[in-house]
Amino acid sequence: MDLDAFRPAATLHAQGRLVEAEAAYRALLEGPPEQVGMAHQLIGMVKADGGDPAAAIAEYQAALDLGWRTPELMFSRGEALRSLHRTAEALESYEGAVTLRPAYAEAQHLAGVCLAALGRTQEAVGRYREAVSLAPDARQPWNNLGVALEALGWLDEALGAYERALAVDPTYLQALHNRGSVLLTLGRLEEAVAAFDAVKALNPAIPETWNLRAVALAKLDRPAEALQSAERAVSLRPDYAEAHNNRSVALRTLKLYEDALVAADQALAYRPAFAEALNSRGSALAKLNRNAEAKASYDDALALSPDHAGLHLNLGFALEALGDLEGADRAFAASEAIASDKPDAAFARGLVRIRSGDILEGFRLYESRWLQKNGPELAYPRETLWLGETPLGTRRLLVHSEQGFGDTLQFCRFAPLAAPPEQLILQVQPQLRRVISTLKGAPEVCDYDHPADQWDVHIPIMSLTWALKLSLGQVSPTSPYLFADPGLVERWRARLPSTDRPRVGLAWTGNPKHENDHNRSLTFETLRPLLGEPAQFIGLQAVYRDADLSLMNETPELLRFDDTIEDFADTAALAALCDVVIAVDTSVAHLAGALGRPLCLLLPHFCDWRWMNERADTPWYPSATLYRQSAPGDWSAVMQALAARLRASETRAEETSV
Repeated sequence: MDLDAFRPAATLHAQGRLVEAEAAYRALLEGPPEQVGMAHQLIGMVKADGGDPAAAIAEYQAALDLGWRTPELMFSRGEALRSLHRTAEALESYEGAVTLRPAYAEAQHLAGVCLAALGRTQEAVGRYREAVSLAPDARQPWNNLGVALEALGWLDEALGAYERALAVDPTYLQALHNRGSVLLTLGRLEEAVAAFDAVKALNPAIPETWNLRAVALAKLDRPAEALQSAERAVSLRPDYAEAHNNRSVALRTLKLYEDALVAADQALAYRPAFAEALNSRGSALAKLNRNAEAKASYDDALALSPDHAGLHLNLGFALEALGDLEGADRAFAASEAIASDKPDAAFARGLVRIRSGDILEGFRLYESRWLQKNGPELAYPRETLWLGETPLGTRRLLVHSEQGFGDTLQFCRFAPLAAPPEQLILQVQPQLRRVISTLKGAPEVCDYDHPADQWDVHIPIMSLTWALKLSLGQVSPTSPYLFADPGLVERWRARLPSTDRPRVGLAWTGNPKHENDHNRSLTFETLRPLLGEPAQFIGLQAVYRDADLSLMNETPELLRFDDTIEDFADTAALAALCDVVIAVDTSVAHLAGALGRPLCLLLPHFCDWRWMNERADTPWYPSATLYRQSAPGDWSAVMQALAARLRASETRAEETSV
């Protein structure tokens, strides 16, 4: 075949003069079959360059019909077919090119692209591996190999492939973004954020990068930054449903629940059948105490994604808040069945069982807390953990506190049941050491600043009920089990103004970091009308919130000692001087109960598991009366009931004095 005959047409083609090039090639259609076949191939390439892949395919087929078959022809035919989304035919053509030339790297690569598009991912990996072995300095095959490996769950290999692509071209945005994505999936969150930052430094207008950056920041517990990143994604693509949903997640973490609900609704406006956004919507509604609506949202999400363990879990929480404990237990069991390797559902089932009164089974399930993703960490080695499965014998037992002050105050009562005093060490938070040292059956008490060093086995304090196999009827103390120091009581008595009215201790806020603080704590403004009742009011908190201070400073009826309360021993002495303690669900309430002081415990409509449902009393503290909200967020009826109790106390005091 005379190749010189093609040179004028090839020159025109190279210059982009496509009409003239086609005419010149067509002039060669008269001649030997090889010449005609090559001419059809080249005319096809002109048609492809001119944006007419269908015409190009017809020319390629004409060449094939003449028996003309070259690697370049098969490759070009594959390109035209792929551009028309005729993927299976394109694959066949690329395979033909590879058959004719096994070392054809780009044909190997694009055969892999077609295989991946057809869902034949593992075969695609093989093709990509062939391509990168033939052309190790080609960045795209490495990137596509990473995508296929990631789809197969081979994340470490995928990361390596992306890094090979970046070794070829450090500014390759697609590989940078994909590297960040796989780092995010691997839980290497700081590295993922750094990868996304590298992308946005090169191109700050890629919404997907901003969105995944928001996900990584949220997992790093940096919600304000996550919100900013998700909002940038939305600004770049207003209809980006996933980014609106991530805005909702960040806003909920920031406790901006109304805004979180709006963001979830925006996600659903753009993508109505979006299970994760329905989940976010339900979670925001739950935080707003709109649990019936939350349940409906979770139900809608589960209709779309019935095997989503987290949705069953959240549905269980909503049902629990609505008082449907049997339904909650079923939902948690469904979550546990789907994700049996995850302990969150088992833990949630345990709390429902305790709430319903089955504390033996409840605290068995409560042991799954150590396996939760965001659960507490076991302070000492699991190898020396004792849960009552074998007799203690002569071994020394270390009982150590966990979680909050209130938990230690509530469960320390069981430590003397686990071992005789000479074999028992109780390790608590430093702020509790002095008051816990008054525990009946007093063991050795130390704290985390001065830990014990001679013990044989250990048990977390909230595991005692399970280790001792206690039922609900066995947890109620017959008398106070903690005591105020007499010397401190007299010291505080001297500081209090004398009065013939009842003394009322007050604690209206708890730990602001508690996930349910917005429900269980009061504002001083809500409590303040109570201070008009006939009593002497004593603040029992060591810390007050800035939002309350200005109004407190205008309320001389409240005696405050927050500047001189050193620890819970001082709080205990003050509480001992009170005729009644009024407290929300916080450590002061547990302290008053442990001291046996009359306690008015103020509970939100959906309260903590330990207070069960509907009861006005509690087996944990016989001296306590429970005052529950009748509706979420409404403390008015509770305040009226407390005012009536204080007036009755004043009347009884006057009758006694007569």
